[in-house]
Amino acid sequence: ESVRGASLRGFKSHPFRQSRRNAVRSAGRRSSFQTPGHLSSSVGGRCTYCRGMADQMAASLEAGIVVRDTEALAAFYRAGLGFTDVSSMTFPQGTVHRLRNGDARLKLFAPSTPTAPRPDGSSWSAQLGFSYAALHVGDADAAAAAVVAAGGTILHPVTAHRPGARYALIADPDGNVWELLEESGESETQRENTSTPSVSDAVS
Repeated sequence: ESVRGASLRGFKSHPFRQSRRNAVRSAGRRSSFQTPGHLSSSVGGRCTYCRGMADQMAASLEAGIVVRDTEALAAFYRAGLGFTDVSSMTFPQGTVHRLRNGDARLKLFAPSTPTAPRPDGSSWSAQLGFSYAALHVGDADAAAAAVVAAGGTILHPVTAHRPGARYALIADPDGNVWELLEESGESETQRENTSTPSVSDAVS
């Protein structure tokens, strides 16, 4: 045992082990990702570094729509859905017009090379992929009326589909689909835990 203990103590103070330890400490000063703390300081099975990076990456979402005329469609979103202008810039690839309504952000992109329109008569739910976005509104009836007045179309009328919630499906003048979702008396947690999708009636 004494020989074994001496051997271990000798290994701990071995120059190679000391240099490796110093290298780890030095790396830790350069990047927290490489330090043992990155692996050990975790909450709920996820390291605090990863949680912080995820929070930064998921800070906001901006929907993008390819359009023929950015100004024409921007006028609809201002009058029909309450968006306000943020910026408009032109690049060699095309023009980008950005708008926002509270936390909702929208980007209209008109390519410099004309793009083929969506086939007439095709349903928004007929193909896989990103097909619609939901906009939370205070009054679904008023929002739907504003959409029609601005030149939009009602695809599915305002419907109460679960307690405390109503929705409608609308299309802008270019045929892009939005869900107008009115929710009252629900916390964010209750909203996330609701099992019934808000567009189930429309696609069933």
